[in-house]
Amino acid sequence: MEEERLYDIGSIELTDLIEQRRMSLVDKNEDYKKLSKEFKKIMDT
Repeated sequence: MEEERLYDIGSIELTDLIEQRRMSLVDKNEDYKKLSKEFKKIMDT
């Protein structure tokens, strides 16, 4: 039987898991990349 992990809502482990998931979704999202580049251009001027 697989051990189930439980996390405290504010725990660093949980925050890290969410951040990893978010970054993997961001990396796969082409629209996000385009918007991010446009945003950086605007902010640099």
